[in-house]
Amino acid sequence: MLNIGLAENGEILISAKELSAFAEKRIRPGSVDYSPSGPCRGYAEFSPRLSCTVTKDDEIFIVTGEPYCVYTYGNDKTVIEAAKQVKKLTSSVNPLSDPAFLAEAYIYAYLVCKARSASSVVLKLKYFTGSDEKYFDITLDSVSLEKTTVSLLERASYFAAVKKQFELEGRSKIETMKFPFFAVRDGQREFIKEAYRAISHGERLLVSAPTGIGKTISALYPAVKAVGAGLIEKVFYLTAKTVTGVAAAKTAKILMDCVPGLRAVTIISKERCCPANDKKIDFTVDRCSFDCPRLRENESGSYRSRRDAALKELLSENRPYGKADISSAAEKYGICPYELSLDLSEYCQIVICDYNYAIDPRVRFRRYFVEGDLRYALLIDEAHNLPDRTRDTFSSTLDRDRFRKLYDALSSSPAPNFELISKIKDLLTSLDYECGSCLKEAEESGGEKFAYIVSDSIPGKLFKAANDAAAELSKARIRERDDTLSGEIDDAYTAVSGFIKAYEYFGEGFVFYTELEGEKFAAKILCLDPSWILDRVMSGAVSSILFSATLTPLDYFAEITGCATAKTLMLNSPYDPDMLSVSVIDTVSTKYLVREETAESTARMILAAISAKAGHYIVYFPSYKYMDTVFAAFCKIAPKGISAIVQKQSMSLGARNKFLSFFENESEEGTLVGFCVLGGIFSEGIDLPDEKLIGVVLVGIGLPSLSSELNILKEYYDKTRENGYEFAYLYPAMIKISQAAGRVIRGENDRGIIILIDDRYKDPAIRALLPAHWKDIHVTGNEVSLTKILTEFWKDKNI
Repeated sequence: MLNIGLAENGEILISAKELSAFAEKRIRPGSVDYSPSGPCRGYAEFSPRLSCTVTKDDEIFIVTGEPYCVYTYGNDKTVIEAAKQVKKLTSSVNPLSDPAFLAEAYIYAYLVCKARSASSVVLKLKYFTGSDEKYFDITLDSVSLEKTTVSLLERASYFAAVKKQFELEGRSKIETMKFPFFAVRDGQREFIKEAYRAISHGERLLVSAPTGIGKTISALYPAVKAVGAGLIEKVFYLTAKTVTGVAAAKTAKILMDCVPGLRAVTIISKERCCPANDKKIDFTVDRCSFDCPRLRENESGSYRSRRDAALKELLSENRPYGKADISSAAEKYGICPYELSLDLSEYCQIVICDYNYAIDPRVRFRRYFVEGDLRYALLIDEAHNLPDRTRDTFSSTLDRDRFRKLYDALSSSPAPNFELISKIKDLLTSLDYECGSCLKEAEESGGEKFAYIVSDSIPGKLFKAANDAAAELSKARIRERDDTLSGEIDDAYTAVSGFIKAYEYFGEGFVFYTELEGEKFAAKILCLDPSWILDRVMSGAVSSILFSATLTPLDYFAEITGCATAKTLMLNSPYDPDMLSVSVIDTVSTKYLVREETAESTARMILAAISAKAGHYIVYFPSYKYMDTVFAAFCKIAPKGISAIVQKQSMSLGARNKFLSFFENESEEGTLVGFCVLGGIFSEGIDLPDEKLIGVVLVGIGLPSLSSELNILKEYYDKTRENGYEFAYLYPAMIKISQAAGRVIRGENDRGIIILIDDRYKDPAIRALLPAHWKDIHVTGNEVSLTKILTEFWKDKNI
């Protein structure tokens, strides 16, 4: 990663480590003794800090470095030792196997030559494991070392100039940059002030900011100002959904227009940007690291030279870099678009990406969050999604049916892989043993047996079987890449490797449990409490700002996001509360056992809600089954002029866009009602301003169905926080309600209605969890009263 500094007179400070990143395989040692040699036994000077000045293309560089060790023999012989840890000392480990390490060692040797006015030195390369080591000696003269160093500076000079431009011009422009909009909205000023204060004091901040505050600019603007002030070097804007990242990129562009050299990039997942998803070529996304031609040398040159050419082309234009820009450059130069986006991010002050790249150890940005020493801030959008996403990331399931099907398919293969079959059989044996324990505890219902057993430890035999299976599956993924079972092998490998990764984190806040449902059996590692994981993730940042329209109650989110000591900020809605009418129907029960009985009543209430004014409405339900039942009842009583569409399970992207397109047409007369599932793809993240959506009906209070997993979660929070029901069921349910209701008022000129159908809304504890800006909630029990309330609302607004 190219992190440069500037000396007082504008010289570019660059370390040997950073400069070595521009090495190519063309670097060749001089006189090499390939026979293993031993360590030096002369007088050692450990880690001397060295530097020298080199001029290249009218730019002055100060190259710095700390060799691992420098030895002196007599008066005229100097040995520089450079060390690298490797997993295994195989025959492939030699000076040519890692160009970057060799280049770094060359630069150290050059620095020593300059410091001692030596004409030649011996470079001793040390490769070591935890228990063994291996050495190579290379005799080098100062002239060749200088040529190598200057050659590396020549490749780095353009990129160093890009960084220098921002250091000299960008930071000063940021210091004088004013807020990029004509006026600051209500609540925005407080958000900006508290966010900057949190970054400058190295603190965490939770912000509950209703729609209309302008959360994205309120978070990005102070973060970029902090970059200008030198408090941080980079901003990571973390999102849960693609649409949120698009909004962040648009906001970043507004700031970039104010500051020359300020850059932003959106990192797209490897699966979404890999050309293998669009073309029939000889590698797949899952295996691309094994044999991807885009990561190898070809007739156009080395990967690094092609990569640098693509970077220069992208950096020549200052715009937010997105999928289209990066994919186009990657295609032109025949390189991996995902790797290109990561390399490009090193020259960007704003990096927009999914949560996973900060929290998931399997895809986390190693260069920033593992190996780097960068000062950065995390801006976490839609932070109400963060706890569940983290739980999912660190939980894992071994489904017995999956491995049984794979075992049967492998056994019947024309060319059976006996080693893999044996390991899958061992895993099945371990799962069957755990299943037997469940059967002893099982209860029968409807002719099928159900049980789950919770433990605070993971059976050693099961883990060993999963670990052994993972090793063979990993081999099979490479060896049998064209096999008809490659997809099943990949899925099985993902499952067992996820189990192993979850095992590594297993401890307080985790449980192991086995679950039997009829013939289905699974062993699971469940992350119950993600707070300590998130605390560790955020501890690497200078500051973390978490924000959402639905961070209520704030105490709950502070606990489960690892921000128990963080500052909190609750903002009011900037919109006129009189522009929204909220009504509760408290005579209809939507509890699971009576849903069939109340379906017709619910349908009539929906019809009454939409009859007061023609327009676009969405009705949200707790399940597909209940939605379909009410939809059928509604269609029987809906008069002509009312169109109804219904969400389907597992809708494709095209089907989703078509569903939303019906709401995009504001000019179409009549009434349109969309029937959707609460917590699904249409209840969060969609933006239908103005007349595209004028009302939302919420059927039920959003409680999820009872499950063993949620019961385990409830029991855990009963023990640790004494409010397990709220943490496991109630709070997440009300967050879904608030998110879906938030689809109505999207702008200051919007007007709309929210109808809550369920007798449980009479409960003060539930009412207390509704958004604070919902003013004067009307409570009614019949269609006539509801129609009257809504008619008066629309009439008063002269609509």
